[in-house]
Amino acid sequence: MSSSIRVISSIIILISVFVLAVSAKGHHRGAPGAGQAQVVHQPTVGAPPAIHHHAPSPPRSPAVNQPPVAAAGKGHESREFLDAHNVVRKEHNQTLYTWDKKLARYARRWGLKLQNECVMNHSYGPFGENMFWGKYDHWTPTEAVQSWAMESKDYNRDTNACNPNTMCGHYTQIVWHESLRLGCARMKCNNGSVLLICEYDPPGNFINESPFGNLFNSTPTTTPSSSSPSNTMPPPTPPAAA
Repeated sequence: MSSSIRVISSIIILISVFVLAVSAKGHHRGAPGAGQAQVVHQPTVGAPPAIHHHAPSPPRSPAVNQPPVAAAGKGHESREFLDAHNVVRKEHNQTLYTWDKKLARYARRWGLKLQNECVMNHSYGPFGENMFWGKYDHWTPTEAVQSWAMESKDYNRDTNACNPNTMCGHYTQIVWHESLRLGCARMKCNNGSVLLICEYDPPGNFINESPFGNLFNSTPTTTPSSSSPSNTMPPPTPPAAA
């Protein structure tokens, strides 16, 4: 009897060790811990050739790993979007943007359609369009605009082209000389992430034109473009996939 008890006890111990081992493996997935902010910028799905979509991550303070904070009021966000754009415009002596409620409503309506899955699909409407996605909702209008403006380092004025294997179309749309009106929306998605959308009118990024008003005689190898088509002209030869 005592021998049988020892055998049963040994089996129970072995089963317990196995269960603990399996449970321990389940805690090593490489996912961020609770409350940790993991910022991801998602490329657009299903867009036509020669359209750039990825918004590079803006500089962040150590607060990036803090829990998300509540979104600011809509009026405050409108002013923040406008001011952030005009900081970039001033650097190039471009006419400052004015806020357009029609464009803001357009951006918001499109954002509402994307709110459930929160993917960066573009509206392909009559305006220029830039988009930004963050995993948590602490990302601000200023940070989104700064991330687009950072592409300036990858735009070559001499060739009116993006540097190889880079994108610069978000930046060129911001500074486009004919774009005068701006409207944006910041949408908190149902999964806790955030989507920021800006519309520009008149649209920019026309082929063979510089954002600063110069004409080019030949099509550049990497034509700057915004996150969605901003004109009806035929696209250039598609660049290598980003």
